[in-house]
Amino acid sequence: FGRAFFVASNLGGSVATVMKKIFRVDLRGRFLESAVVLITLFVGYMKWGIIWGFFGRPDYCLGAFNIPFKSHESLHRPVLKVFRQCFFTPIASLLQGYDSFFVRYGRKNIMCSPTTLEESDGLKCFETPNAANPWFLEEPEGQACASDNHILLCIYAVSFAVMALAFVLKKTDRRGGRAGRRAAAAGARPHQD
Repeated sequence: FGRAFFVASNLGGSVATVMKKIFRVDLRGRFLESAVVLITLFVGYMKWGIIWGFFGRPDYCLGAFNIPFKSHESLHRPVLKVFRQCFFTPIASLLQGYDSFFVRYGRKNIMCSPTTLEESDGLKCFETPNAANPWFLEEPEGQACASDNHILLCIYAVSFAVMALAFVLKKTDRRGGRAGRRAAAAGARPHQD
């Protein structure tokens, strides 16, 4: 939930800053805190669903807005391909590498579960790395996970955009404040005789 809170707090704080600078409405307080907590829980739950989907349990995905998805749609395919190639495939390979390391060099009686150690297609130590499926977003069962993945991507993009807008608004506000102070300081001063 750490990254989920980071995204939610950035989104909430930046929206509050933008609302205050543009519309002169102050959203700070209990409302903002409640919104940040709810967004954190929502994002965290969706992220855990995607992680469970990666490990063979796509039924844990929320499918929040049930965005229609077909694996052959040209709009969704590049996004899913990037996630599969950059995140899920390397993670699955790394986990399977750890598994084979523990089979070869680990203490099998302590580390490995007895049910997976006796498999016919080679020795395996842990259940989880062997259940990892980098293609789960593009499978029919992974439709809810793909929907959650797109929603998370949109939340991250909106969070970044609002944070950048809040940064720009703060910078322009600071410049305006400094220019006003300089003009007041450069004005006529009464003599002190």
